[in-house]
Amino acid sequence: MEKIIRLGLIGKPIFHSKSPEIFAGFFSGEGISDAQYQLFELNHIDELPDLIAKNPLLGGFNVTIPYKTEIFKYLSRIDPKAEAIGAVNTVKIIRNPLNEYNSHPPKNDARNIEYGIESTNEPGSILGSKIESNVQLIGYNTDFDGFEFALKSLPHQNFEQAYILGTGGSSKAVAAVLTNCQIPFKKVSRNLKEGNNSINQSVRASSEQNCNSKEIKGILDEFSKSEFNISTIRYEEFLNSEFPENTLIINTTPLGMWPEVESCPPIPWNKLPKSTQFIDLVYKPQETQLLKEVKLRGLLGINGLSMLQNQAEKAWEIFKK
Repeated sequence: MEKIIRLGLIGKPIFHSKSPEIFAGFFSGEGISDAQYQLFELNHIDELPDLIAKNPLLGGFNVTIPYKTEIFKYLSRIDPKAEAIGAVNTVKIIRNPLNEYNSHPPKNDARNIEYGIESTNEPGSILGSKIESNVQLIGYNTDFDGFEFALKSLPHQNFEQAYILGTGGSSKAVAAVLTNCQIPFKKVSRNLKEGNNSINQSVRASSEQNCNSKEIKGILDEFSKSEFNISTIRYEEFLNSEFPENTLIINTTPLGMWPEVESCPPIPWNKLPKSTQFIDLVYKPQETQLLKEVKLRGLLGINGLSMLQNQAEKAWEIFKK
C-alpha cells in the first residue's frame, strides 16, 4: 500500500461527492495515515493528461458523470467486463520508469490476476496523446458490482419489466446487471440515437476476447440473445406505456441531485402497479424528489448510497493491488 499515496475522482460536477468520505474510511480502517482522496473537476476530458502530469503521485481515480465513456480514448488497457459494459468508472495508473533503450513500460511490470490484465511493452492507446509514454491507464467498471448489490437489496425480485431512465455511463452498467439477471428492460431517452449507441455494440466488439470470468461470459451470452437486444424508447412512449406487475424503474439521470433537488424525471404515476419498485442512483439528497413521490404513493424505492458504497469497495480492492 505504500505506493498508493493519492487517489481521486474526475467528473463534473463533483462537489457533492461522498467518495472522499468513503475512502477516508478505507484509509482509516487499514491504518493508512498519509493517503489522500481528492476531487478533480474537469471541464473537459481532454484536461486529463495535464492532471496526470501535474500529479505524479496519483495512483488511480474514479470516474463519474459525464466521462465514463469519454475516458476510453485515454486507456491503455480495459478490463473485459468494463469493455463488455461499455463504460469505465475506475482507473488504475501504472507508472513505469523509462530508459534510453526502451521508451515503453517493461512487460509484465504490473498484473491484475483477478481481471486477467497484464501490462506489456506494446504502446497503449494513450501513447498518441499528451499523457507520458511510461504511464498506463487501466480501466475497470465497479458500477456493475455496486448496482447488482443494490438490486438484490430490494424486497421483491421477480421483475417482469424494467425501465432505465437515461443512457449515460451508469445506465450501461445497470443494463449489464439486468441482462445478467435475465430481467427484460428498455432504456428511456430524450435522444433515441444516443440511446441506441448501447452496450450491445460494445459486447459485439468484445465477444472475441478470451474472457475467463463466468460473470463476463454470462453478460456476453445474454446479450447475444435476441430477446435481450436493447430497446430505447422516448419519454412520450414511456409515459403512455402499459406496465406489468413487478415493474422496476431505475433513474440513472442526475435529475434530483443536489442542488437541483426539486427536479424529478417524468413518471406515469397513475399507470403504475402497486408492486412497482424504484432505484434512484442519486444519493444526495438521500431522499430525492423522485423517492418522495414514491413514498407518497406507497411504493418501494431506494437511493444510490448502497451502490456507491459497494462500487467504492470494489474500486479500493483494485487500487490496492
